[in-house]
Amino acid sequence: MAVKASKRYRAYIAYFFLCLLLLAGFSGWGLYAGWFLTIDWDNPEPFYLQESTIHQVNGALVLDYNRHNIDYIPLKESPDDLVNAFIAVEDSRFYQHSGVDIIGIFRALAANIVSGQVVQGGSTITQQLARNLFLGHERTLERKLAEISIAFQLEHKYEKDEIMEMYLNQIYFGDGNWGVSQAARTYFDKDVANLTLAESSLLAGLVQSPSTYAPTRGWTLAVARQKVVLNRMVELNYITQQKAEEAKMDEPAPLGN
Repeated sequence: MAVKASKRYRAYIAYFFLCLLLLAGFSGWGLYAGWFLTIDWDNPEPFYLQESTIHQVNGALVLDYNRHNIDYIPLKESPDDLVNAFIAVEDSRFYQHSGVDIIGIFRALAANIVSGQVVQGGSTITQQLARNLFLGHERTLERKLAEISIAFQLEHKYEKDEIMEMYLNQIYFGDGNWGVSQAARTYFDKDVANLTLAESSLLAGLVQSPSTYAPTRGWTLAVARQKVVLNRMVELNYITQQKAEEAKMDEPAPLGN
């Protein structure tokens, strides 16, 4: 009975904070929308750090990175399992939301409060892209509001597959590896197109905390995180339970491990 009461109490706390979050979100957006939504995309200073730029060349999407030497890979060269693994673990409603997933934020907040620790994040893939390309990781209200605004603008300006392509090519995988191509080559000596389900799910698990899950630093933790990704893929019907179990048995061995 005490356990049930405790869970019910946590649920009430979660509901209370969800209400506060909703109120704060609408209030904050109402106060700042007029400012952030007037950003000139072609001349975004001082809101962006100008470390990367996005432009079109003969109709094709091109990213110039000033921070990192990126081996850019078109999305069509990425296996479906790789893309689905990232969606499953990072942003399950990626193809449904418009840059910010209110449902996902509420779900993550409730799960974190009930568990007593951070088990889910609330940022979408588009928000992560906005943050990583332009804003950095400082924890301020201004930065978060700018992230939300840029995410909406990215969704308005680019197709979902273009956003996913940019994300996969700039996300950090640990050990100095920026982009999925570098990670695939460093950890498995493979081209992205040849990644297996086991390898794809392991890579998707790294981005939550690259310093913790990078295979060359903590193989046991990397595999444990990989299993979380595979289980989530089963929940979302991207793969069958049998495929997940086969992938768990097919442990990829990273170079240098």
